[in-house]
Amino acid sequence: MGKGYNRKVDDAEIQMEDGIPSTTKDKRYHGCGLNSIKNTVKKYGGSVTISTTKGWLELRILIPLPKAYQELAERIERMKKVHHICIQTNHYKESLDFYRTVLGFELKKETPDFHGRDYNTWISLGDFMIELQTPKKKEIFRKCGRDQEGIVHICFYTEDMEEEYRAIKEKGIKTFLKKNGEDIYKVGDGRLFKLEAPEGTVIEFRDKTEI
Repeated sequence: MGKGYNRKVDDAEIQMEDGIPSTTKDKRYHGCGLNSIKNTVKKYGGSVTISTTKGWLELRILIPLPKAYQELAERIERMKKVHHICIQTNHYKESLDFYRTVLGFELKKETPDFHGRDYNTWISLGDFMIELQTPKKKEIFRKCGRDQEGIVHICFYTEDMEEEYRAIKEKGIKTFLKKNGEDIYKVGDGRLFKLEAPEGTVIEFRDKTEI
């Protein structure tokens, strides 16, 4: 982690005394602030570089990140983002139509007869992608449920809860998951609603980005 500082000192001749630049007329206070900075930075294993050029003072501070932050930074550098999630379905046509027509996903690639599966298909919504695939021949997937381990639901953020709900309901969707008899309900300081995709995946819409 580095921090740089530049300052133009007008009408003053900068002199270096014990590695500290000075324009202070009263030498009793010369360098107290910068020495304090240097001592603090040294305490955290860092370094301070001070230089002057044509009336400019440059202060550069370097402090190494703690190991935990270094590891996190390295992981973020390696793992840029979530690439996709894979959803398996026994009802391919219905699931594909739901994600495209109801949720607005775009068909990126559809591959029939993919390694023993009828279909392996990629759809996207912005940068978010879903890999949608059917079972292998003579296999049937078990029904997805909220009492199973693993991913429970997919949540999308919306700025207009009522409009999103209206648009989905107008497409004939009737699989909303009610709470206390309501499709849209309050959770914390926000609101949300949930519905079930044809293959059983729970889709949630929320109007708050905070957690």
